Amino acid sequence: MLGTPHTRNARGSAMIGKRTGLAAVLALAVAAVWGPTSTHAQILRGVVVEVASQQPVPAVLLSLIDSDDRIMQRFMVGPDGEFRFILATPGIYSLRAERLGMATRTVEGLTVAPSDTVSVRISLEHRPIALEGIEASGDRRCELEADIGEQTHRVWDAARKTLDAARFTESAGTYRYDLDRYSRILDSRTLRIRNETRTARRTNSRRPIESLPVEYLLEEGWATSSPAGSHYFAPDAHALLSDEFLANYCFQLRARDESLPDLVGLEFRPVQTPGSRTDIEGVLWLSRETGALQWLDYTYLNLPGAANRYRGDHAGGRVEFHGLADGTWIVSNWYIRMPLLSQQGNRGFQRVAGWVNGIAEDGGGVVRAISTATGRTAYADASGTITGEVRDPGRGRPFTPGRVTLVGTSTEVDLDSEGRFEIGDLPAGGYQVALLQPSLRGLDRGYALAGADIFPGDTARVRLEAPPAGVVMAAACGMDAEAWVAGTGVLLGDVVETDSQIAVADATVVAEWLTIARLRTQVQAETRTVETATNELGGFRVCGVPADGTTIRVTVSLDGRSSSREVWLSYSEPVGTVSLRLGR
Repeated sequence: MLGTPHTRNARGSAMIGKRTGLAAVLALAVAAVWGPTSTHAQILRGVVVEVASQQPVPAVLLSLIDSDDRIMQRFMVGPDGEFRFILATPGIYSLRAERLGMATRTVEGLTVAPSDTVSVRISLEHRPIALEGIEASGDRRCELEADIGEQTHRVWDAARKTLDAARFTESAGTYRYDLDRYSRILDSRTLRIRNETRTARRTNSRRPIESLPVEYLLEEGWATSSPAGSHYFAPDAHALLSDEFLANYCFQLRARDESLPDLVGLEFRPVQTPGSRTDIEGVLWLSRETGALQWLDYTYLNLPGAANRYRGDHAGGRVEFHGLADGTWIVSNWYIRMPLLSQQGNRGFQRVAGWVNGIAEDGGGVVRAISTATGRTAYADASGTITGEVRDPGRGRPFTPGRVTLVGTSTEVDLDSEGRFEIGDLPAGGYQVALLQPSLRGLDRGYALAGADIFPGDTARVRLEAPPAGVVMAAACGMDAEAWVAGTGVLLGDVVETDSQIAVADATVVAEWLTIARLRTQVQAETRTVETATNELGGFRVCGVPADGTTIRVTVSLDGRSSSREVWLSYSEPVGTVSLRLGR
């Protein structure tokens, strides 16, 4: 509505802002857990947005780092992109934001004074992993993590992001698990099952599988023997990301495996020969399309006695990773295979020191992952699927391009050329399906078009019709669709200080444009304005501005300072973004 101030949106954008004297609200790094208030705590809060659309980015792993470069807290942002950290002491901090498929960004030099609240806006750029063209060169070398080449580094960086998200999920105790575990004896030649026992149990452990500290494994070996028997250990995310592991193992790209054309492999092996202890080497397998880590294969080196003849499928294991809709990652399946050594004795007519008479396999999988915060199922191996299609009713054909999302989650999928989509791996529950039209820049993220009830193992089918842009914009601006003025649009913006990137809250924002009316004998020009103010994170939204190519001048002012920019909206692009900077 022209000339009417737009209500400030608390979910708008901002960069870094301060407000003192607020009650402290505690958000632990392990989850958005609200705690008791305090008048003396320091708060570092903010939002993560996509740089072009200024819309919140979910499933970003944030690390709070102190002035000594120590990670103090970590947090996985939800669908609203917002976060909040309680700081025990004032000081200078940094925030690192990481998400698969986006460029990592670190915001440094965040000075937090006693009892201060600092608000941070972190803008991330999409950076597709694009591992499709990566191939191992003819002069492959195994290099330490600090010295790896550009292509190897791209693959390792993608793997590291998955492993880091899995490590965070485990350390935070995000889920408790229902597990299906088994123990088998396999034939040492054919690997066929001789016998098997299974157990189902619920565990409150933070990890479905857990390795020993990597310092111990590097000293004692990845397989040890004692009077009680042999013990074999698998590498987990904590071990693979540890400084000790990265200092003792080198990486190189694996030659293309024609049996796995959609995957790229990153090999690791020990820098030095293991000597008398048992070591490991392996391959991290990643999707060429998304860069997501699929699984880890590993094998044992230097096993004792006759067992040392076995490698790969006979003496090693696999750890499979699975990404959930909220950005967390879990170990979904795993197994370890261990040669069974017989003691010294007679074998036929010969006296032998020992031989392998079978392969022991211990493994399992996650049946359900249950959120420790809400008690809801976040993952189930008997999951459901939503399929559907989107039509453009105005043109009578499939709607494309675009994306489909589930309201309140981080799940998004692309529409194909026929406007069809499929969303799998969904735990049982009731979902709301929304369409993301590129021209609306995420304003339609919460505009549900259909509901879908998911039951284990079932598929729900929905048919969607793309709503008119004006209907979605009216809903985003808190208006009835009938009241929306045709030919108008929405401006999304933020205001930050030029040098410090501190978000500017409570600043006045005015959008101004000129309308021309042709009367019988004259042309009449009139200036129209809409005024609003930035929210606590420095963001603002202006509704009802012209979307017909008219020049719109946007001015922000506060305490005698001001800054302006000109923007243009169109019928095909009725939602625009603008970032304003205020100098001191």
